[in-house]
Amino acid sequence: MIPNTLGLPLAVALFFTGITPAQEVTQSPTPAWVSPIESPAPRDDATGPTELLLLDMQTNAAVDPVENYIHVVGRVLNQEGVEAKAQLSFSFDPSYQKLILHGVTIRRGSEVFDRLDMNGLQVIQREKGLEALQYDGRKTALCFIEDVRVGDIVEYSFTRTGTSPVFGKNYHDVFPLQFGEEVRHNYLRLVWPDSRPLNMQTFGNGEEPKVSTQGANREYTWEQTDVPRAKYEEGAPSWYDAAPYVAVSEYKDWADVAQWGSDLFEAPGLASAEVAAIAREI
Repeated sequence: MIPNTLGLPLAVALFFTGITPAQEVTQSPTPAWVSPIESPAPRDDATGPTELLLLDMQTNAAVDPVENYIHVVGRVLNQEGVEAKAQLSFSFDPSYQKLILHGVTIRRGSEVFDRLDMNGLQVIQREKGLEALQYDGRKTALCFIEDVRVGDIVEYSFTRTGTSPVFGKNYHDVFPLQFGEEVRHNYLRLVWPDSRPLNMQTFGNGEEPKVSTQGANREYTWEQTDVPRAKYEEGAPSWYDAAPYVAVSEYKDWADVAQWGSDLFEAPGLASAEVAAIAREI
């Protein structure tokens, strides 16, 4: 769910199964349902390759398909940050998701430069599990940004629509409240239809949301400033979540989850007479 704010290095060793036209990715203005969020001013004592000024994630689960909007603003602090921000990557699964880019800009002092070039966009398919004969069909859109300089503020936003059909009609998701780098302003918003019940639980001392009603929908919002970097202990098991997060689900209880899982592994019907005869011979 979290965007690759540092980009995908060109030298990374990946297997590319092919390059496809950028027409698989579309461009449109920011959706009308999104609440506009401004990023804070840069801090003079910021360190590291980049300063993550704003991480703005908004989900509209009151529409079908579900829309996940992400808006990121980061400042480039050194040459390493230049290399990181010169390429942005956006992953999606074309079998059930659509990727819509809204904008990519560079702010340099009082000047703003539009850097979203749909013609220069590359959409690639890379199979990380290829050696294990695992194919997931996911694709990555690569956006190359020209003339990134130290001190630039790079801003981009996009929307992914759709949820995996494996999980059926019951919605569930996990929203992190702390990340692998410091965030000056973290904004999280979930739009949910008031007519449907929703279970929610916060883990790891995370903050509880503010809840409001807007027409036929309920809105849950989390807003944090100067969120510190999450601390990950060396040797901790992979399943351990060091950062606080919020889990939301339409499932009533574990029995409801078990029913969903049982449907996926439902035994097929009886074999035909011909197959049954062969089975008896064997």
